[in-house]
Amino acid sequence: MGKETIQKFVPDVARAVVDEYATEVISLPTTNEGWLEVAGDFEARWNLPHCLGGYDGKHIRLQKPNKSGSLYFNYKQFFSVVLMALVDSKYQFLWIDCFLGQMRQEPDTVRLLIEAAVMLHNLIRKHYQAWDVRMLDQEDAQHNLIPRAWRTAAITVRTSCDAALLL
Repeated sequence: MGKETIQKFVPDVARAVVDEYATEVISLPTTNEGWLEVAGDFEARWNLPHCLGGYDGKHIRLQKPNKSGSLYFNYKQFFSVVLMALVDSKYQFLWIDCFLGQMRQEPDTVRLLIEAAVMLHNLIRKHYQAWDVRMLDQEDAQHNLIPRAWRTAAITVRTSCDAALLL
């Protein structure tokens, strides 16, 4: 399948994922009880009392958009958008925002793909809670994705689990 063909339907698939799962898999607490539950989970799981989430950002590498000058060029010397996120104690996203340049110009497709990836991440974490974190994508020291690294980890985890079951 050609690149142009894929570029035509991927945004539609991403929009369908976001529309279908947004309210099911991303929910920022809006009540005191909801925030107390998040804090209780952090204390029980990680021994971090009064923690309301893990907050971090990630530069998501992209090709330089046409006529954007240096707008998306970052201090790490590549073009990117910034994903800021808040996660709960189980690495599920509670909140996300994509900072797409200093002027908040928003390439809709980039935002949509990021949102769809976050929805699918939470959906997998929700339905496959027993999965080991090593089975997720991994990066090298320069934050480049290591292709298929999760497969090696999955085999290692599966082998370890099988060995434990035999005991």
